[in-house]
Amino acid sequence: MSDEVQCIFEVILIAKLVVFFVLLQGCTVNEATTRYPDIILVVGSSLRVTDYGFMSPSRGQTPHLDKLANAGVIFTSAYAPTADRDYNHRAILTGLLPKTYRNEIDSLMADQLSRQSFVNEKNLYTWKRKFLHQAIGSVETLPKVLASHGYVSHYLGNGMAFDVKAAGFHHNYLKENYNFNTTGDAFSRQKQTFLDQIAGNSQPVFSYFSLPSMSHSETAAFKENYPNDTLSDLKYFAHLEWSDQVFGAFIQSFKQTRGDKDLIIIYVQDGGGDIFDNKNTDIGYRSPIVFYKKNDVAFRSDAIAHFCDILPTTLAMMNIMASSKVDGLDLTKIISGSKPLVRISVLGETLDGHYIRNDNFFFTCSIDKKNKAIFELNYDPYCTDNMIQYHPAKTKRYLKEIAAFSKH
Repeated sequence: MSDEVQCIFEVILIAKLVVFFVLLQGCTVNEATTRYPDIILVVGSSLRVTDYGFMSPSRGQTPHLDKLANAGVIFTSAYAPTADRDYNHRAILTGLLPKTYRNEIDSLMADQLSRQSFVNEKNLYTWKRKFLHQAIGSVETLPKVLASHGYVSHYLGNGMAFDVKAAGFHHNYLKENYNFNTTGDAFSRQKQTFLDQIAGNSQPVFSYFSLPSMSHSETAAFKENYPNDTLSDLKYFAHLEWSDQVFGAFIQSFKQTRGDKDLIIIYVQDGGGDIFDNKNTDIGYRSPIVFYKKNDVAFRSDAIAHFCDILPTTLAMMNIMASSKVDGLDLTKIISGSKPLVRISVLGETLDGHYIRNDNFFFTCSIDKKNKAIFELNYDPYCTDNMIQYHPAKTKRYLKEIAAFSKH
């Protein structure tokens, strides 16, 4: 065989090998050529759904959140799965209901406990606390899924009752909270460290920002806006305005550092506002969810949504499939009109029982079934007039649903 023919055969062989490996690693090649958008997921704290300007006329001022919401997609009837804010954060990050999450973690803990021995109850208690703190590492989370697509994840804001690193975050800035007089000063430090970290980084960024609560010493700056309010109302509306300002400054700084050509912004609360004052009301568990992507059509939906929907919806916005194990729905199908609303109700956990939102009714029931209430939200959005005597059939059906939910 001549050198020229040998060379031709070698070229053909190399070409075939290249094609083979491209086909074998097609997903990897596609990932390398795909430019995923940066994602900012902001979670507000202790705010009422009725007090955002984009939700209803309000004495509070939220211009930055209003601007985002009015340019994005708003789900006005989204619900927190529980009164426990830490579990609500877990639901956002995992797409799992607290009950699903607990069942999975309890099974893992029981398996590990069967192989352990402890000197005393104190050692057992310490082991359980550590296990539960890190348990989120045993389930799929949004940061972990995004990491498989090249994302670097960052956690800012309030501390959590779970291990942020175990949840899949590459960086967290909670250590920056120390040695500052106010929450604002602490977060300014967090933000600057974060911006320095992401500047010039070519990898897509996922930022999870749990908005902190304002320090009481920062309330005075807002006093002139509410001169005739009680101290309690002043603190609340000052926190509302402060949260909006912190949000606006964070988004502006991010855009200045990274640009906004490819950017997804998501906003939700960590639960209903004033959960203890509104523990058995719709306001106690309802939150707006806002999805924003530049140049997308603005959309407002009263479809019943859920915190667990955030994970599959965020991934769907980038054509990434969520695990079939998640409890949430992909809301992009509702937005596009390609799929009708399939959720007619949500069932969640209150401080002392359960709630159900079904159509325009809000039902609550204590664990011992002694305290029950039904409110008609069309006429009574603040849940002040218990109409349970007029709805015996609904009450019976809702109690069956709660019993079935509690059993599994």
